[in-house]
Amino acid sequence: MEGSVETGSVKHDIGASFLRSVHFSDLHMASFNYPPVGVGNISGNFPDLPEDPSLQYPNTDRHERSSEVTLRDAMQWGNWRAWMGVRHSQIRRQAIRADNSFVTPVLHKAVNTPWAALGYTVAPQTQAYVSWGEGIELIYAPRNTANAGSPLPLFKSRQTEVGLKGQVLGARATHHWSVSAFRISKPEGATTPSDVYVVDGTSQHVGLEGAWQGRRGPWTWAGSAMLLDAKRKDSVYAANLAPTNVPERLIKLSTGYTFQTPASITLQGDLVHEGRRWVDVDNTTRIPSWTRMDLSLRTTQQWQGQAVTWKLAVKNLFDKRAWREAPTSFDHIYLLPMAERTITASAQIDF
Repeated sequence: MEGSVETGSVKHDIGASFLRSVHFSDLHMASFNYPPVGVGNISGNFPDLPEDPSLQYPNTDRHERSSEVTLRDAMQWGNWRAWMGVRHSQIRRQAIRADNSFVTPVLHKAVNTPWAALGYTVAPQTQAYVSWGEGIELIYAPRNTANAGSPLPLFKSRQTEVGLKGQVLGARATHHWSVSAFRISKPEGATTPSDVYVVDGTSQHVGLEGAWQGRRGPWTWAGSAMLLDAKRKDSVYAANLAPTNVPERLIKLSTGYTFQTPASITLQGDLVHEGRRWVDVDNTTRIPSWTRMDLSLRTTQQWQGQAVTWKLAVKNLFDKRAWREAPTSFDHIYLLPMAERTITASAQIDF
């Protein structure tokens, strides 16, 4: 529900919403029998290992329900704008091992997550703002821990941001830009010496971000960049260093040109760069930064009253070889390579 009301010189855009979510994961037993089968190595020179498809590994079934009520108000008076809101959540969670070896107690908790922001028009089409907000983090213990699949207690994440954004509207060119500084704090998990997964301290991401978009005639330009300083805080079981698999910088540049033909074809190039990432929690190994170039052609036509967009794209145009990211899963660190040069063709119909 949405509506507007005025109180004196202040205009309010008020909204209220209700959301009900129900999630069930019933996975039953699985075949994950590596101890009797054996373990290979990265070189692949081991003999073929015997199969064991018997269903011996108990997955964890997850049952979760949530009800959320959200109230929000956007206010405007003179050069000032303000946004306030709160979300009230009732969350019910439970995990059941498929072989009934354990059933966690039902976690039922109510939590409020507010947010607020204040903006001021410092010049025509230019606004300065500051914002703050909270969110809910739902964490489950990963596989290969003693409490695998168990829901952990609810914790909150928090984000604070300050920035400046604006636009320049001209007869021949249009520009949109923004700069901001932010700080994000969210809970992190770790495995104890007794092999139990728990919430262990937080990760704090402090960064600077800028973005710009422009258009002049048939040309379009866009660029964005982010510098990030990520740190682990208050950890007992992991190093209080930088979290793993978080790039230290992100840069994206793109430009496009629309040919004024009857088909109106747009040629676009994108340059994507991601900085180094730590691989291990002790911060001893990093994968290097990488840069990739993408190219695409697209055109839109009308077909039986509907818009159809045809696109031909080449991702990783120069066939760059790099480690794209290094996630950790099942107590192992994985190096994921960037896909080789890939050509795709697609059609999208907008109804």
